[in-house]
Amino acid sequence: MGRWIIWIGLFVIIAGIVVHYGDKLGLNNIPGNLSFKKGGTTFYFPIATCLIVSALVSFILWLIRSLK
Repeated sequence: MGRWIIWIGLFVIIAGIVVHYGDKLGLNNIPGNLSFKKGGTTFYFPIATCLIVSALVSFILWLIRSLK
């Protein structure tokens, strides 16, 4: 159980860094991300970014499982 808490904590830290520095890394300009602005409200849904992050996490988990 302790290992899972450590892994989840590391994932949250990495996700926080990516969200904080997303503009500087160019993650908000990927084609496929939806952004709507109307009045003073902005709706942002990063579909392409979600797919890329999902593929990376799946690959990392696959690597971890294959090393055991």
